[in-house]
Amino acid sequence: KQWYQRRVRHLQPMFGEVIRVLCEKSQAIYDSESQSVRQLDGLRPLRPLGTLLKFSDLHTFLHQKFSRILYSLETQFLPLTIVPPGKLDEMARQGSQSCFCQPPESQDSYARERAETLVEAPSPKFTNITEFSDMLKGSDLKLIIQNVVIGNQVVVRGQHPATVDSILTLLSTFLPHHCVLNFGYLHHYEPCYACRLLGLPLSVHVPTSGQILVLDVMSAVERPRDIKSFGIEVRRCPDLHKLLVPLPKIVDEITKLIDISKSHETETYNTALKAVVQNWASKSISYFLAVKSMIDASSAEAKLLNILQADENDVLVLKFFKGSLTHHEKNKLLNEVQ
Repeated sequence: KQWYQRRVRHLQPMFGEVIRVLCEKSQAIYDSESQSVRQLDGLRPLRPLGTLLKFSDLHTFLHQKFSRILYSLETQFLPLTIVPPGKLDEMARQGSQSCFCQPPESQDSYARERAETLVEAPSPKFTNITEFSDMLKGSDLKLIIQNVVIGNQVVVRGQHPATVDSILTLLSTFLPHHCVLNFGYLHHYEPCYACRLLGLPLSVHVPTSGQILVLDVMSAVERPRDIKSFGIEVRRCPDLHKLLVPLPKIVDEITKLIDISKSHETETYNTALKAVVQNWASKSISYFLAVKSMIDASSAEAKLLNILQADENDVLVLKFFKGSLTHHEKNKLLNEVQ
């Protein structure tokens, strides 16, 4: 009995936290609603618990907490020695009062060692662009950069959220800060206009489109402890995912910087990358202001691109970089030029 009590005692704070959070939410709702509103509760249709508590992530919260509780039970009771059914009668004749035997010290030590092994260590993260680029094949790196800078959606799928988020963070450095829409690891697909850099589990289906590029991050081991345990596969359809000809110049510039980063400090690469991105962000603003002031934009655009040292496919980058400016920022720029 004491052996069991020692192993379930640590579960009390876990249940207590769930109860505390739900009580606080319900008390806040109760205090915010007037007496007259509460009297009408019996007349109104029943509301789901998440809606009633105004707790949009309720199910995620409960899933995380109870998954952790079940995991703790698994690790704590793993070393139990189960008595075979055929020996129950024999144990009863010997006066045994339990169908379970307390594990010997050797098994208890094994349980502690296994529990320490099973503790969820943080997933490894990509800390620099070199680690990421070394896992890509052929022209995959240029294809990824191209899709990021022209505003297509890049979806990174993997079972380890921290690892996926680290890749999304690296990709976001190819863009000006105002072009990085909400991104992160979700459990359902979001369309391109809502999230251009998206992380998902491997099991989530992603639509097939030339404007969506999918990267699958996979590991041969269940709990990878090193970034070298991963492999990256770019899900490219030959008819949909092609490199533009000519390539947007910013793609070549970033690719060259990544090659240089293999023999230079990470900080040098980061500084140079910021300069390249800022240069094209400035060009996009110049392009936006010039087009707004042109009487015949179609005839003058070629001269404008020549001045900006940009090609036809660079326009995709220029339009995306300036298209993400807010309405207030656009008006501010127009007022300045006027």
